[in-house]
Amino acid sequence: MMKNGDKLIIGLILIIAVVAFFLMRTDGEKYYVEIQYNGETVEYFELTDDVDEVFELEYEGYNKLVVKDGYVNMVEADCPDQDCVHMAAITYDSWNPTIICAPNKIVVRIIGGPSEVDGLV
Repeated sequence: MMKNGDKLIIGLILIIAVVAFFLMRTDGEKYYVEIQYNGETVEYFELTDDVDEVFELEYEGYNKLVVKDGYVNMVEADCPDQDCVHMAAITYDSWNPTIICAPNKIVVRIIGGPSEVDGLV
């Protein structure tokens, strides 16, 4: 049976571990936006808070992508279902930092950290 002091120590250790995880995750890592069309990378750039760009992607269809303040958002598309437009904006700490427009064969994702980026740069 645990005593109150034991519970306090375990709670403090858990809080320190969670804080350390988030500090290590963002400290010194760079994040990149990769835009793919039909499986091929067509745009690739570092995601920073000062990027403010609009990408108009015209391949088999039309997609308009806004990158601003560390967020990436699909704001227009000519695909029939508009799922990509209705997706939430993504940032490096999103659960699944990917936007997909399947009819237009566009995939936008944020990648980062040493294990994902080292092979691409």
